[in-house]
Amino acid sequence: MANYRLDRLIAENNQFFFAKVVSSDAGTYSVQLAPISNKLPGLLSGIPLSSITASMLGVKECVLPQPGSTVFCFRSDAYTGLILGVVPESENIDKAENMPSRTVLGAGDGKFNENNTQGYGTKIGFSKLNMQNANRPTDVVDGEYVLGNEFGVLLGLFHQFSVLKASELAQVQAFLLDDLVRIISHNFEHHTCMGSTKTYQDGSTLNCEFGITHDPKEATGRPNVTGQEIDPAIQLTGKTSSDDKADFFELKNERQIGIDRLRGFVGQLGDFLHLVFSRPAESQLRALDGVPTDVFDRGLASVKMGMDGSMAFRSIGGVAFEKTNWIRVPHRIKAVEEKVEKKESSLPPGFTFDSSVSSQDLPYMHFLQLRDYLAFTLEGQAYQGFNESGKFEVNDDPKKETAIGEGTKLTPDKTGNFYPKSSGMYLMPNGGVVFRDAWGSAIVMEGGNIYLQPAKDLVMQPLRNLVGKVGQNIAVAAKDNIDLSSTDGGFRLKTHAAQYLYSAASGIVLHSDVASPFEYYPTDAPVTDVGGIVLHTPKGGLVTHAAHSLFKSESNAVIKSDLMFIDADSRVLLRSGGGFDVFTSGDLLFSAGKNLIGFTEGTALFVGLDNTAVGMQKQTIGISPLGPVEGLFEKDTFNDWKQKSSELANGDFQEYSFGYREDSVFDDLKFRFPSSNDYRLSERLDAIPQTLAQQEDAQFENLGLATWEEKAVNDTMPYPGADLPNMYATASLANLQFDPSLGDTYNKAIEHSVIGKIDFSDLFKEYRVYA
Repeated sequence: MANYRLDRLIAENNQFFFAKVVSSDAGTYSVQLAPISNKLPGLLSGIPLSSITASMLGVKECVLPQPGSTVFCFRSDAYTGLILGVVPESENIDKAENMPSRTVLGAGDGKFNENNTQGYGTKIGFSKLNMQNANRPTDVVDGEYVLGNEFGVLLGLFHQFSVLKASELAQVQAFLLDDLVRIISHNFEHHTCMGSTKTYQDGSTLNCEFGITHDPKEATGRPNVTGQEIDPAIQLTGKTSSDDKADFFELKNERQIGIDRLRGFVGQLGDFLHLVFSRPAESQLRALDGVPTDVFDRGLASVKMGMDGSMAFRSIGGVAFEKTNWIRVPHRIKAVEEKVEKKESSLPPGFTFDSSVSSQDLPYMHFLQLRDYLAFTLEGQAYQGFNESGKFEVNDDPKKETAIGEGTKLTPDKTGNFYPKSSGMYLMPNGGVVFRDAWGSAIVMEGGNIYLQPAKDLVMQPLRNLVGKVGQNIAVAAKDNIDLSSTDGGFRLKTHAAQYLYSAASGIVLHSDVASPFEYYPTDAPVTDVGGIVLHTPKGGLVTHAAHSLFKSESNAVIKSDLMFIDADSRVLLRSGGGFDVFTSGDLLFSAGKNLIGFTEGTALFVGLDNTAVGMQKQTIGISPLGPVEGLFEKDTFNDWKQKSSELANGDFQEYSFGYREDSVFDDLKFRFPSSNDYRLSERLDAIPQTLAQQEDAQFENLGLATWEEKAVNDTMPYPGADLPNMYATASLANLQFDPSLGDTYNKAIEHSVIGKIDFSDLFKEYRVYA
């Protein structure tokens, strides 16, 4: 009805007309009109009637009609029209959320809030909900501009923020007050020269995938690795001729995608995070055509963090966790777009270990060259790209950097305690593991061996038991003393073969301070209490060989044997402060080469129940005159006694000893260490590796270690024996440097070597320890 009356008014008076607002400026109150009637000129300047009324009242601010609005105007002259009001128009929508009624949906719009209203916001015939405003959102005020369409896609410039919006879940907002940029996306894709990032919901799971490469060729889907030629990405489908209309070229695989060196999966696919670093297959184009491939990339490293809280870091190369003393920071000296001449690569692609020894047979070669390897990779390779680009400068001298202890605001509460030494945990390329501290001590697990290498002391403090089950041998060599002590218990040493105690310059002492003897020894339990020192060999022999022997007993001394000999080349002295008794159930023989004298101040009595014979044939015997002397012994008896006497006088008592019938057996008895064959060791193959502290001292002499030369015993050495002297593996450091002014060892910044040499020397002449 209202529109009909306006149309009639315009028809009766050409000064009234309808127009579209092309632009409006709240700052200058300038409005540009485009008349709908073709009888009027193209564009007119519009003056809102509210502006005139506001000026009359002394008010400058007024509401300007927004671009796209239909206005009813009165033509004042050929170039100017007076805007009388805005014409309401229908929006023709079913649901408010289907059309761009607002730039930002939410509370405050009458379409969604019916509180405190009288019919406003109700969906009836000609309410505001059904008014059309040229796709202009209802929450736009004067001075704000919105360009949108009927699908909700818009670009808005507002007083304090701007928005680029396709839907409520696909928009970019920029705010003036806090310099905030907000990106809202339900699904997200970002494609760059290095790769792409995609975040999406595939209908059942949420995932984020990204891939990165380092080479422009791989970014286009072409493997940049050494290998066989692969099929071209573009192929000719027609025939070449002078008329190129017949030539047709097409992508062989139009779904070809870039190659990713680093791939990341976050969300359901990665269970929650999975990063994979790979070496691309040499003959495989990347495609998304759904056809399974039979050529796969080679994984080099991965990081995995699962929904159960587990974390896994894997690498087929090496892994280093290091607290270090120097980390260089590249400084940009040329702009990104500035062209510079590319330098030739100064380093090969990887570190080469000493090829003179096998990494399989001698795995500790990696351990000995570990620090060279780390210096090469962490300094040489890590900064290679910066140095070769010509756009960065990297400091090569640690003295040019501000010392970490000189900082004043390193941490919120203090400057911090930063130690110059380095330490770390390293997973070596050959599978070995090294734990290293800042003082040169290390625990090395490599090649099936575990090396405990403290720079100073090795202290073990189990609060209960120390138990070792050794498969073969135990060999310990000490420069000074070896002490084994049991405070409250005993000591037991059991061997299957002989036990040898040897002292080169002193004696061997077995000392017991037992207060009283013990006469009972258990037969079904370990012997814990004995009567002093007991030498017990029921089926063997107890033999002593010495220049001087002394057996002293404060109380009783008992020697019991089936056969006993006392042999002296000079004299045998038997002395007793009390009685001296000799008992035998057989013959008791006395023989002397010269005189046999029996003297006593008491009674001398020789009694034989059968016969008592004294004297010898043709000799004069002094007889007591108090009684008669009768009888002579027979000749055979005399000869038997004479023969036995001669045997005792001229015989060797050692003939009656088991196993030691000759003096040479004693003389040839020598202490010897086992040979290398007994240890089952091979030269070089089972060498003892140099420690980290020894390695650094040999290179820079910064620890002041002294040589410990092992002394040979009868041409034998402890582990592995003098027959294999070159059992000490040493290595020279090529990529480290020692700075006396800084008091520490640093990685070289330049002039790196690709190899650290391993040598073998005499373990017993060149082993170095703290003096």
